[in-house]
Amino acid sequence: MPILLSLDHLMEIIFTKHAELKFGDLEEQGFKLTKRQVEDALNNPENVIKDERDRLIAHRAIDETHIIRVNI
Repeated sequence: MPILLSLDHLMEIIFTKHAELKFGDLEEQGFKLTKRQVEDALNNPENVIKDERDRLIAHRAIDETHIIRVNI
């Protein structure tokens, strides 16, 4: 069961090669995701959970039908 957490510290945002490729993949599928949207999800998440491997994941809705999940 995921645990809800809060982010209350500053962090440097680094976009990995995988993330850069994902932007292109999504755009090819007709979904434009910007770095600004990802940064907003990290800086102002609606919630943060720990997954089954104890990795932190920030969630933020970007419209009525899409949610960004960003590994922290």
